[in-house]
Amino acid sequence: WGDTLSEVISQPYQFAYGNRNYKNAMSYYDSGEWDNSIEQAAMDRCLVIAIAINRGYDEDFTGGALYFNSFESPDDWQYADEFTLLDVKGTEDFWFYK
Repeated sequence: WGDTLSEVISQPYQFAYGNRNYKNAMSYYDSGEWDNSIEQAAMDRCLVIAIAINRGYDEDFTGGALYFNSFESPDDWQYADEFTLLDVKGTEDFWFYK
């Protein structure tokens, strides 16, 4: 799987691997610089989750989620009807699905 966050998210077949969003995220992870403050705040929240998982926290605070997004409504995700929406306390800006 990988020993570093970069190795983990760079694995083949990751959702955004290689696209513009991936490249922007990796650039921010490496440099700490982002032009858009709203996107930077969202990326900071994502990195907190990703780093915690990468460091091997014993508890899965996502409740076994396989997917997440930060749309305005949980129903805005085109696949929302196919998965179970999970309530993950402390992550009010994200919707988790299993």
